[in-house]
Amino acid sequence: MKKLLFIVIVGLLSACSIQHEVSFNQNNDGHYKVILDLSEMMKKMGKLKEKDKNPEKNIFGKPNPHNNDMTMVEYVDATDGISNTTQVTDTINALFGLEFDFNSPEALNVAINKMKHHKALEQDSLAELGTYTYFEFDSKQLIVRDELDNSDEDDESAKSMQKMFKEFGYTWDLSFEKTVKKVDSKLNYELNENDQHLIFESNFDEMMNREEETIATITFK
Repeated sequence: MKKLLFIVIVGLLSACSIQHEVSFNQNNDGHYKVILDLSEMMKKMGKLKEKDKNPEKNIFGKPNPHNNDMTMVEYVDATDGISNTTQVTDTINALFGLEFDFNSPEALNVAINKMKHHKALEQDSLAELGTYTYFEFDSKQLIVRDELDNSDEDDESAKSMQKMFKEFGYTWDLSFEKTVKKVDSKLNYELNENDQHLIFESNFDEMMNREEETIATITFK
């Protein structure tokens, strides 16, 4: 019975995905959106219903008692260089997320660290704010990174989570005013015809078993 339940859960979670959408202007400011897409899972469960913008139904709009009762929206929007932070709540299509404008890659990195910090505080009230660099620009290149899995190889709960979320989808949708000249990445990606729109696709298993932090090095003309 437990094995059957596990298979059912894995099947449902494999239909879920996290989508990161980032658009960069010529001077590297832009717009960021992260979406948790549960639409396929909810269809399988027969749970899609009328649109409801109740913030309590969106994990990004839930107050955190370990972070001065702020929501993630409030915490991120208080970041220097971040503005227009709003939550995305679409229960018709089971899409939940957060979006904001940023005035520099540095501000974007701080905001993403704060998003992760806000979630970490739910499990550990002493969790510290990270300083990880997810997006690093120079004049002709953008390096996109994500943290490696640092969980203990002998941690059974971590192993179970990895099995459960193995096919959970990850997508990076990057658009630029600059023109892309070259892309170096071990992930599957698609570059559109005008060389200004990149889509990288992966899954939880691939992301957790990476040996390098760098997802892609993008060189511009």
